Amino acid sequence: MHVIALHDDLIDPVTGECVPAGDVDALISAYERLKRLEGQLATYKQHLQYALASCANGAGGRTQRVVGRKRRARIAWPGDAWDQAILRRAWHDFPSYRDEFLRIEQIGVRVRAWTKAEAEAGPPDLQAFKARVRAANLGPRGAPRITIEE
Repeated sequence: MHVIALHDDLIDPVTGECVPAGDVDALISAYERLKRLEGQLATYKQHLQYALASCANGAGGRTQRVVGRKRRARIAWPGDAWDQAILRRAWHDFPSYRDEFLRIEQIGVRVRAWTKAEAEAGPPDLQAFKARVRAANLGPRGAPRITIEE
């Protein structure tokens, strides 16, 4: 399914209907239809995934294959999920073991503090740190989030 733009208007890939790009009401209505359909498709997809997985024999590790008369599919089970709060407590409570068994997955920026720091001058090491953090900022990623209010 591809959305085809036609002179600033959009063609709904499901219904084939033309949605005028300048008509806010039509765009919101199309977005609502899409969100409803998206939920239904996600549920259907999940049911298909579990139905295919139930056809596997269950032997082996995280990756299995199912074979039909004409088609085959690979099934990769997800890895374990970990409770971050418990891991964080283990990190702090057992420093002698943490380096061997745990790792830091992601470092984030404290946006409020960072915004203040951007407007401040300071010693050369602070300026070097700020330059490095500034270089790490990749800017916004992804599409805008839409919330329909009425």
